[in-house]
Amino acid sequence: MLALVSMSILTSVFNVFPVKSEDNFLLEIEVDKTVIHVGESINITLALKNVEADNVTITYSPPLFDVFYYSREGCFRWSDGKYFILLVFSITLEPGQNYSETLQWNLHQFVHGKYFPPQPGTYYLQGICRPVAIASSAPIAITVVNQLLGDLNGDGKVNIQDITIVASAYGTELGDPNWDATVDFDNNGWISIIDIIIVAKEFGKTV
Repeated sequence: MLALVSMSILTSVFNVFPVKSEDNFLLEIEVDKTVIHVGESINITLALKNVEADNVTITYSPPLFDVFYYSREGCFRWSDGKYFILLVFSITLEPGQNYSETLQWNLHQFVHGKYFPPQPGTYYLQGICRPVAIASSAPIAITVVNQLLGDLNGDGKVNIQDITIVASAYGTELGDPNWDATVDFDNNGWISIIDIIIVAKEFGKTV
């Protein structure tokens, strides 16, 4: 799981992750940040590369690309609840040529006709290309944090419950059973007194 970090991590530098090669194509997925606030959008770029020696033509109806995430909350898709004009498009890729699109998503979940924001935590993104049934291999871990620093349970205030959450993870490090990435505020891979102090300094604040 990724660790919660300071605002400085929210940069526009793209992170490139490993991909899986199929017979004719290679699908790459990139994101512009791996830590976002609840409700914030992330730019997800998917690129399909022709790895054959000949031209390959793709015929599809929108969307060509889709993204889904999975977590303890379930599995949700970028295209859930969205409607597309059902036109048929065709793309021809020469050997080594790419075709890419960038999707924007705030990770909201579409349930029973409504959108709901994700809870703070870690979500694992994976891209897919519909007509050729290719998925990017290694999922990208995205950490969602509250707008209010130290509000670990998402109730809009920093109180003793949030202190308890970070204290319960005290002394753990990445890989431990009680490890919680959302309370590693200094992003050093383990929960120390510094993380508790960070929450304590925000004590009493509300949204």
